[in-house]
Amino acid sequence: MQEKPSTPQKILIVRMTAIGDVAHVLPALNALRLAMPDARIDWLVDEIPAQILMGHPQINHLQVLRRRWRKEFRRHFFSEIRPFFRRLRAERYDWAIDFQGLTKSGLAAYFSGARRIIGFGDRDGRELNKLFTNVKVRPRPGLHIVEKNISLLAPLGIENPPIQFVFPDFEADKVSFDDSGFYAAVNPGAGWQTKRLPVSTLAALCARLNTQKGMRIVITWGPGEEELSKDLLQKIAKAGANAEMSPPTTLRQLARLISRAGLFIGGDTGPSHIAAALGIPTISFFGASDAKRNRPYGEHCNTIQNTEIPCIPCWKTRCRFKDARHLACLNSITAGDLYDSALRLLESKCAK
Repeated sequence: MQEKPSTPQKILIVRMTAIGDVAHVLPALNALRLAMPDARIDWLVDEIPAQILMGHPQINHLQVLRRRWRKEFRRHFFSEIRPFFRRLRAERYDWAIDFQGLTKSGLAAYFSGARRIIGFGDRDGRELNKLFTNVKVRPRPGLHIVEKNISLLAPLGIENPPIQFVFPDFEADKVSFDDSGFYAAVNPGAGWQTKRLPVSTLAALCARLNTQKGMRIVITWGPGEEELSKDLLQKIAKAGANAEMSPPTTLRQLARLISRAGLFIGGDTGPSHIAAALGIPTISFFGASDAKRNRPYGEHCNTIQNTEIPCIPCWKTRCRFKDARHLACLNSITAGDLYDSALRLLESKCAK
């Protein structure tokens, strides 16, 4: 193996999924670009989160993995997958940085042909990832994932850089929607059952914000979440309040809509982390995942998690309990908790 180049000329970021996790790597990208303005920096990413990276001023090229490859691996292996990784290998990357820490990301970094692969050490790398990583970093315990990601830059001589999220310009992604004035964007959906707050709780929160504070409520949603959002809309109306649903959006259109909001409310899901990364005051609620590690990042964010529930964080996609303990982590969070948190956050932002 060749020695580490004094300044790598070609670097591959490996963080394939998911939307929020991709957003959490943006400060590391920013620090990398500022330290190495002339390097070629590419990013290996799945096609859905790739949407928020297209046109990014700090990325030279996106290496996009197709979702259909996972569903029909054998069918596409010879026609698409193998040629893709041959082209990737032909780029002759000096370094790959594996921010994902899984078997699949380790394999992808390995097949890129990078001479050095930076990744997490045994405590933070999972599955068989350590087999593919030859430069291991062991972040100190208790760091937020944004800070853990930045720690992977230490082998490149980058330590304790300022944390800044940089996005591409979403201005061209406006949808037919009135995004003028102050509104609260409320996102009820999430990929895991254990990340979705009861609709009744969200409806009560929205009703209070609308009727007591005159706040305009806009319900945001993504693929497969329309019925859930309609249910929330109906429950808000039954509570005697007004709300509206956003139109269908692409991920980039959703990001632009969020960027115009005065407040964002959601769980541990991509839109919440996009909102936080865009600097929008964000209220988040956490169930199965660890808020200390994964909460929306920044002083402009408040996160509520009932840490008295003994099974938190379980990291389960569905609650294993069928009795009174079922989803206690989320059911114990009240509309009042969220309402008070939102007012405190907005008052503190106004004070500044």
